[in-house]
Amino acid sequence: MSFEHVLCLGGAYGDELRPILGRAKKVTILEPAGEFQNLMFEYVKPDVSGRMPFPDNSFDLVTSLGVLHHIANVSVVVSEMARCTKPLGWQLICEPTHSMGNWDRPRRFLTPHERGIPSAILRKIVIDAGLQIVRERRCMFSLTPRLQFLLPKRSYVFNTNWITAVDDMLSNFPWWSERYHAASLFQRLRPWALFLVLRKNPS
Repeated sequence: MSFEHVLCLGGAYGDELRPILGRAKKVTILEPAGEFQNLMFEYVKPDVSGRMPFPDNSFDLVTSLGVLHHIANVSVVVSEMARCTKPLGWQLICEPTHSMGNWDRPRRFLTPHERGIPSAILRKIVIDAGLQIVRERRCMFSLTPRLQFLLPKRSYVFNTNWITAVDDMLSNFPWWSERYHAASLFQRLRPWALFLVLRKNPS
């Protein structure tokens, strides 16, 4: 499948698009941070309202990988993503679905307002926006980052094929808790995120 125009939310240098770059004629990255620039792509700054400066039905693929949990108005942004997607166009969304720690104290490596989106709420938001869930997989099992010690420097566990295959298998066993905030050690053993493959309804 090839893509006439791809929109990437918060994509920085566009690394997440590497698997499809050879099949994308044009890529636009909606990115608030000015320091990220890649001459291969067009960059647009987002509006704080969540509204996107693109006409209806502009893109045949929209990606948002780990972006929505940083913003306050998630439903507005997802509605805008759907508006800008062509009928029967595709979307890829991956988001953490747990609380991301105890908010009563500073959370290491996390911004003050960063929080996961409960999986049931995330599903409702995309369906209400007129998107169909084609496939979903839980991912990013809580123990997977500990495999980093097996890799050379500058490698990353979730960019390693065999580790992501193991992660997929572990994450999708049916007995892991979907509780938003873990209250026990067993509940901490779970996948942290949900990956959705979506398609815009034809009308």
